[in-house]
Amino acid sequence: MANQKGIILMIVLIFIIVLSITAAVVIGLMTNHARIAEYQIKRIKAFYTAEAARTYVLEQLRTGTKSPPSGAETWTDVLPSGGLNDGYQANVDWGAPGSGPKNTRAFNVTVDY
Repeated sequence: MANQKGIILMIVLIFIIVLSITAAVVIGLMTNHARIAEYQIKRIKAFYTAEAARTYVLEQLRTGTKSPPSGAETWTDVLPSGGLNDGYQANVDWGAPGSGPKNTRAFNVTVDY
């Protein structure tokens, strides 16, 4: 009878150890997936912030509210405050005149996130 109690104790201890290891692995995987999802959300928000800044700058140029700079220049924080950009700052880097295709003007929109 004493030998059976020792075997049951060992089985229970092994079961608890296996269960603990499984729980640790599952928690690690969940944490990793949460980090990946957070990064993807930030990246998507930055993408749409850049799209909004590009559209906003093109609209300002079209309506004559702003004119492009004469040389290579950077416009910082081009989006108006109070928008849905969640604190992301969009910058427009203007290339030199003739730097785009067919002698047009190239500009790049960057967003730090």
